[in-house]
Amino acid sequence: MRILLLPGKTPFSLRDAFCLAAALLVICICNSIALANEQEPIALEDMVVTQSRLDEYVKNYPQQLDILQRESIQQGHYHKVSEALASMPGVDATESVTGGTRIAIRGAGQGHVLVLINGRPAGATQYGSADINSIPMEMVERIEVYKPPIPVWLAAGGSSGAVNIVLQQDVKRKKTFTGRAEAYGGSRGKVGGSASGSYKVNEHALGLSAGASHQDGFRVNSDRDTAKASVSWQNPKTSPTRWDGSARYYHSEHGSPGRTDNPTPDARQQYNKGSADLRARGFFNDQAEYEVKVFGETLRLEDESQSGLTSLLDSNLIGIKEETTIADSLGKWALRFGANGKWEGADHTLSGDHERTQGGLHGQFDRDEGAFTWTLGVRGDLVSDFDFQPGAMVGVGVPVGKGHQIKARAGYTTHVPTFGQLYQPAHGSIDQVRGNPDLIEERIVSCSLGWQWDISKKNRLECTLFREDVWDKIQYDDYTDLIKRPVNLDRTNRTGAELALSWTVGAVGLEGSYVLQTTENEHNGKDLPYSPAHTFKLTAKSKVGPWKTRLEGVGRVVSDQYSDISNTEEKQVDAYASFDAKAVQPFSLWGKSAEAYVKIQNLLDANYETHHSYPDDGFRFTAGLSMDF
Repeated sequence: MRILLLPGKTPFSLRDAFCLAAALLVICICNSIALANEQEPIALEDMVVTQSRLDEYVKNYPQQLDILQRESIQQGHYHKVSEALASMPGVDATESVTGGTRIAIRGAGQGHVLVLINGRPAGATQYGSADINSIPMEMVERIEVYKPPIPVWLAAGGSSGAVNIVLQQDVKRKKTFTGRAEAYGGSRGKVGGSASGSYKVNEHALGLSAGASHQDGFRVNSDRDTAKASVSWQNPKTSPTRWDGSARYYHSEHGSPGRTDNPTPDARQQYNKGSADLRARGFFNDQAEYEVKVFGETLRLEDESQSGLTSLLDSNLIGIKEETTIADSLGKWALRFGANGKWEGADHTLSGDHERTQGGLHGQFDRDEGAFTWTLGVRGDLVSDFDFQPGAMVGVGVPVGKGHQIKARAGYTTHVPTFGQLYQPAHGSIDQVRGNPDLIEERIVSCSLGWQWDISKKNRLECTLFREDVWDKIQYDDYTDLIKRPVNLDRTNRTGAELALSWTVGAVGLEGSYVLQTTENEHNGKDLPYSPAHTFKLTAKSKVGPWKTRLEGVGRVVSDQYSDISNTEEKQVDAYASFDAKAVQPFSLWGKSAEAYVKIQNLLDANYETHHSYPDDGFRFTAGLSMDF
């Protein structure tokens, strides 16, 4: 496989580039080991993975990472991971009518956002949607959003960024039992509740959670019933090995209303998913930290079409991922390397039985030179049905005065089509979309140049320029039978700028982001679908009065965009503005901490489409009560 990086230049072999980058990484490793031998061994303090180290790493090295902590998640009373993710600056997360979530980072439309659970790849996304709402919110410790190009140790792909959902770990509470219960109800027949608890006995902690909800929906046949349950176990012992594991089950039964130009009032879906994770962490001779993750998922989707035809999808996934981190005692360098393996299979009524085996190696070296920091990472994956898939990322961070830093990064990655894109989607009704077995992998070169100004501990301003070029980009095209099918586009590009602000003025905290971009399908000169030129989001939070009432408002403005690769006027999605509001009142009930809250979505009842033929549900509200035990 060969591509031309610049017109008129000699073709450049990606395999050769991977070998060259790997050689450079080996040189860095040898140099670091030589430096390490001059110093006394010292026990690592969770060099990269603990929160304090992670914050320091993000500040000093050329990564762009936004984090939503558990405290903010609990205070926000988010019922779904998609709701929490949508609250983060520069991120758009919209639920599809069949339960998946369309995630866009920096306005990247139908790009590929890598979704991980505890750093390991989640099940394959389908039809541009990610299955993140099957994870109980009670289990989520934090949500990490990586802006592209992403570090190679996360996983292959992720050309449009990555979302890592970190589950609770290392319980250090002094109480034997802690718990929380919540009940809520609202418009469109919304009603639900959840309960969770954590038991600590000696060095072990056991967590349990369960929840259920019902919603009638706005459109005909858009009702949904869901149920979730999870169990987690942790042994936060520091030596020699720390263990933790979790298992989750999710059930959904819902209508599949279809697009307004192709309604399916009788189509229904039933979705069941189970997943489990086991992780071991520890140290090698006080010199290096290791982490091994074993995981598995299984799901069944029953899809009843408008015509009455019922199809079944059975999908299974098992995998393992190992990572080792070596660092010197002064924090001047760190080497992170590891291996991964995964098998997945899918059996669908219409498209048959398919399997894929994938394995890879990765390594990343970070170095603090004093005057600047830099990072270099390479990875290579073998995919049974798509052969060798290389990846690389290089970055540099340069301080330019107190609180100022310039960050530059460039990366190359590939995106192998999912089973859903190749054969049949798992989250889209068979009345709406089909697969394309002739798809080939995407090849992506991306870069970014950013300026970060840490004005104070609570105030930060960031400005980032970015560029992305994709060969054989996968996009969905419309056919005369009103069914969408994925196709490869020869070459596309996306260029833009992102401005992000985090600011505190008195008792008011502000978080905002603005993305300006231009996109092009170089084959026909049209804009890429679902890629608005302007995207603006501003969140304001405040705590007022003697009752410590928390208020929150979120405003969004999105410019015109197209929903098809031909940019037809009848399928243009008009610009819109929306506003959400939230009020939370803490109080004491029977000697326990409690909170009452009201959330209003689309307060101004703006009439807009989330994407073509999928109108927003309009004004809606939710009121609830939670209590800690």
